[in-house]
Amino acid sequence: MYFINGLYTLASGAINIFQAANPGAGVANGTQITAAWLNDVQGELLNPLTVAGVAPAASTPTQVLQALKRIFGGNRLAVTANTTLTADNAGLVVVNAASGNVVLTLPLNSSANGTPLEFVFMRTDTSANTVTVVDAGSDADAPGGATSLSVIAGTPLWLRGDGASVWDIVLASSTSTYLKTANNLSDLASLATALTNLGFSNSLGSSGYQKLPGGLILQWGKTSNFSSETSQSVTFPIAFPNACLNAGTTLIIPAATSSYDQFSQVVGTPSTTGMSIMCQQVTNYTYPVSAFWFALGN
Repeated sequence: MYFINGLYTLASGAINIFQAANPGAGVANGTQITAAWLNDVQGELLNPLTVAGVAPAASTPTQVLQALKRIFGGNRLAVTANTTLTADNAGLVVVNAASGNVVLTLPLNSSANGTPLEFVFMRTDTSANTVTVVDAGSDADAPGGATSLSVIAGTPLWLRGDGASVWDIVLASSTSTYLKTANNLSDLASLATALTNLGFSNSLGSSGYQKLPGGLILQWGKTSNFSSETSQSVTFPIAFPNACLNAGTTLIIPAATSSYDQFSQVVGTPSTTGMSIMCQQVTNYTYPVSAFWFALGN
């Protein structure tokens, strides 16, 4: 696509604009519209139709909008009974099943010329009636290869096609909940499982760890009581796969008095499985005391 570039155009900043002929004002010629420019415009307008599988038709000035709604899921359809959906329903489907069970049949995944279609189903009723979304032809859902899914009151069912034969379950809720992760991992059974697979597994006790995407692991804990100026070996809740990158310790004193003139230190270089912590005394000291510790690694 290019701005008009025939004879008698007007410059407007970085683009050209049309000039209207006005002989009375001394403008003898209007902008020349070339076949090449018109073909460019026609091609640009037809491209969305081709992508969305909309057959061009004369005297139908709504087809570009129709194509864009297919591509971007910009439609909204309210249904109360069994309905066979088309590519032109791509978008939000609002279902009221208060009057009875509803079956919604999806269009063929390939019905928009290979363009991925997207449907979000939402119920407005809270009845015990069922709403079932059924695949057409040989299409199937991922994961599991099912050919029908339920829409549960209060939770949307979000499906995105691959333009061929598979409807990916982006979000659903029932006794089988699925989440398709942004990293295109395997489809997952719950948000907690999704986060675990993305690298967020943890154990959040008084001694525990938190894994982060990218491989960083944070670990923490607390020593047992020190009864003298001595050291303790600490075992990490999990072993670092590669190395402990940093570690620290903070002495815990039971009261804010000068009698606890002590501090704790990390002894030597921590290993992948643990470290040694020493409690040291200065002038005034009292036992027992203990220490928090923290380590990070990968």
